[in-house]
Amino acid sequence: QRATPPEGLPLYGDRAVFKNEIILNYSGLQGNGDLEYLTSISNSEKFTFYPDSTRGITRSFTNTAQGGPPEIPEANAGAIDLSYFPVLDRLSAAVIDSSINMFEGQAQAKVGRVDLQPAGMTGDGIMEFAGAELESDSIEFNLNTFSADTADFRLLAMQEANLAFKTDNVNAFIDFNERIGNFKSNGDETKVEFPVNEYICFMDEFKWFMDKNDISLETSRQMATDFVIDTELDMTRSNFFSVNEDQDSLNFMSPKAIYDLDEYTIRADQIPWIRVADAKITPDSGRVVIRKKAKMDPLYNSTILANYVTQYHTIRDATVSILSRNDYVGSGTYTYMDENKQPSIINLGTIGVDTSLQTVASGRVMADEGFMLSPHFEYQGRLEVRANDKYLTFDGSTRILHSCDRLERNWMKFKSTINPEDVQIPVDTLLVDDRGNEVDVGLKLAQDPYEIYGTFLSSSRDQSDQSVISSRGVLRFNKNAQVYEVAAPDKLLQNALPGNYVSLNKQSCELAGQGQLELVDDFGQFDIKTIGNLEYKPVDERVEINASLVLDFPFSDQAMEKMVEYLNVQPNLKPLEFQKSNYEYAIKELMGLEESDKVVSELNLSGQIKKLPDALNKTMFISDLKLTWDPILESFISEGQIGIASFGKEQFFRKVPGKVIVEKKRSGDIMHIYFEIDDANWYYFTYKRGLMQCYASDKAFNGIVMEEKEDKRKSPGKKKEEDYMYMLGSKSKRNIFLDTFVQDFVRYCEK
Repeated sequence: QRATPPEGLPLYGDRAVFKNEIILNYSGLQGNGDLEYLTSISNSEKFTFYPDSTRGITRSFTNTAQGGPPEIPEANAGAIDLSYFPVLDRLSAAVIDSSINMFEGQAQAKVGRVDLQPAGMTGDGIMEFAGAELESDSIEFNLNTFSADTADFRLLAMQEANLAFKTDNVNAFIDFNERIGNFKSNGDETKVEFPVNEYICFMDEFKWFMDKNDISLETSRQMATDFVIDTELDMTRSNFFSVNEDQDSLNFMSPKAIYDLDEYTIRADQIPWIRVADAKITPDSGRVVIRKKAKMDPLYNSTILANYVTQYHTIRDATVSILSRNDYVGSGTYTYMDENKQPSIINLGTIGVDTSLQTVASGRVMADEGFMLSPHFEYQGRLEVRANDKYLTFDGSTRILHSCDRLERNWMKFKSTINPEDVQIPVDTLLVDDRGNEVDVGLKLAQDPYEIYGTFLSSSRDQSDQSVISSRGVLRFNKNAQVYEVAAPDKLLQNALPGNYVSLNKQSCELAGQGQLELVDDFGQFDIKTIGNLEYKPVDERVEINASLVLDFPFSDQAMEKMVEYLNVQPNLKPLEFQKSNYEYAIKELMGLEESDKVVSELNLSGQIKKLPDALNKTMFISDLKLTWDPILESFISEGQIGIASFGKEQFFRKVPGKVIVEKKRSGDIMHIYFEIDDANWYYFTYKRGLMQCYASDKAFNGIVMEEKEDKRKSPGKKKEEDYMYMLGSKSKRNIFLDTFVQDFVRYCEK
């Protein structure tokens, strides 16, 4: 412990000086005395000196005013939390309980801190002055003024004006010499009469000059961001009313006005709106000029908000002629905001009011304007704004964005209202581009040679190409998955619902689909329904399908029972877990949600369906089948074992080794179904153009089919339908099938 010399000890070089007594103990290096820095003297019984700062609670703090440069106000306080940072060359005085008095008692720092630096004095917190409070994170103090770019103001009652004031987030300037302050009212209104102009007004927002004989009513509020429904206003607004009989009480609100006594002119500024019909019209820069006998100058570069209840639409840069309280005409621009709040400007050539007093407007955007419904949809065509409708109506064409070389980027025509935050474009049954040419969405199969390719708002190579899957409903972009999707709206929300679905990945260009697939041409009385999911990878033209095959065709009940009887006693067949297969989704497609839910509930409870519904009572219900497209063999070929749910009314729910092939032929598609337990036990079915042939290692099975009378095996076709017949095939036909499609049966048999 030691005393400093009378002139004190320099701190951190010569930036500050400490005088009186210093102490070194287990608590560190401390001091009891005065810390002098620039124009301030701080006294504390316990300063703690750190390598990078000095801290302490003061007994007194005094700052002497300085005329500059820089200008610094007078300030004094008792106990404050003092911090000195030599590297920053800054002294910070933070309020604890008592305020810091400033400007010779004209203001007090009530909450926050005051910072002193060579460049001047700044601070943050709450300042009290002349019955008002200013709160800001950044305050700049001068000798007789202080200012803040961003501040909150609270003004207590002003008896001479009978007003009170509160505002947030404003640029403020307070001058104690000129007695000027900027603030906003939060109290009673003031009525002003203008007899020559035939107007009256009620004001509650203004710029206040403290000591002048007149008051210039003003506000710094940015009204363009403050449009709310009238009943939800959080403060009373000023209103101007015309008392001229011919203007039918035309009225508006103005937060700033100056009355020129020489010219009898009211200049009303920062007007939030003028109500005309269903619209709020904001004049250029919020200003209108009202002359004698309530004559208002024309409005240019104005803003229209319509309607004033829903406030759905804002039209800017408008030229407006107000014809009466309920009628106006004009033109302007509309800002369309997409889902990312990115604006696009639309020119509206006509704006007016219809017979229901609704604001209506229309315009057109051209393809070269680059207009986007969202970051994922281009648009060209007409559009209409109707004040009562939240969303614009678009009547034109859209185009998606992708970098897929094999997919054309065609326009697609549509007409619909569009929600910019969730763009869903109707995809009608007949899709055409902007020139009337047909386009499609899905997976196509071209002929000669057979080749798989995708379409997504793009044209088919040939109108005769087979559609493997297609989808209609609405088109949207899934941001999470980064895919374009087409399906019914409810299916887009819940993919497990019935219905077709097609998506395009904009990066990988992969197509995915779900629903009813068309793998074959019309098979007539051999009814085949393919239900499931597919993925198409254009890089290697690979198609992967996970589906159910529901086959219903005339066949010998006795022969089918014989095959099922044999399969039922095979101990090594794995059970089919329907929950992990495509079965549940397939029966939704076949039966609908309500009936399929009953079936699923029965299966979950007992593992069996009490009575198989007619919709599921089909010759073969293959419920778990994985297929790929083989471009060399031009065929859909199954991989792995075949999950079978039922044969006719006989529930099976097991997996059988085998192959299912859909062989594409210009002479007619061929279906192959092959089950093989081992080399000595197998069943083979093949169908083409009305003829079903079957052959098995089971002689009894073959015998039943062979002995069946021809008229029993034949089924005449209906109008424009092929006749159908089944018959016994041959082992050689089965061997040709194996040689062609199954080189390594053990491989798929073990899967």
